Order: sequence, then structure tokens, then C-alpha cells
Amino acid sequence: MEERRCIYCRFFSLSEDRKEHIIQEHFRPRYWQGIRPSKSFFCNSISPEELFHEVRMIPRFQLIGRWSRRRGRIRFVYYLSFPFDVGFVPGANCTTTTVRIVCDCVYCPACDVHPPTKIVTMYPVPRW
Repeated sequence: MEERRCIYCRFFSLSEDRKEHIIQEHFRPRYWQGIRPSKSFFCNSISPEELFHEVRMIPRFQLIGRWSRRRGRIRFVYYLSFPFDVGFVPGANCTTTTVRIVCDCVYCPACDVHPPTKIVTMYPVPRW
């Protein structure tokens, strides 16, 4: 299959409300060791700005992904690995280098397709 070369939908988009959601839900304060979190969270090894920049600079077609159905919605899920630990996964009780990026598909008028480009959320997941 030929990769899409449309400049408008090649990269991810991340709205301000989604940035705020990710920061509020998946970043923890500096001293997180005493907290018993129920969700995966990013450690202090990467800032929200660095994470958002890294995720948005990689063309979508270079990432490994799969379709996911949850709560009646179909979304595309990508994975991105870093060369250092970026977060902690409480259920697995481990640090991880991998981030899951959940995206909605948005219509692109330039190429007439619905590529998965709008980031809904992102959080650390166990290495796969």
C-alpha cells in the first residue's frame, strides 16, 4: 500500500483540551513514590512539552498501530518507544519506555480520507 503524502494529515494534531487532559490525568507530581496510583503515569524523565513534541513530529505512517473498539468507539492506537524510561505502570508494577497514543480519525479535505490524526490521549504502557 502506498503511503499517504498529504502534508495536512501526515502528522498528529493535539488540541489544547487534550493536552490539559493528558497533563492532569497522566503526569504526576515530582514526588510520586508515596502515591498509590491506579493509572499509568509519566515520570519526571520527560516533560509534557517534550512528549507532545516527540509524538507530533513523527509521521503517522512510521508508527506501529492497530484498530481498537472501546465503549462503542473505534479508534486507532499507536505505540512509540523511547530510549529511556518515561513512565510507571501500576498494574505491572514496572517502569516502561513505551507510550500508547490513542487517536480519532478526522476527515482530511485535501486528500479525501479519514486518517487517524487527532490525539485523544496518551499514557505509558508495559513494554511489548
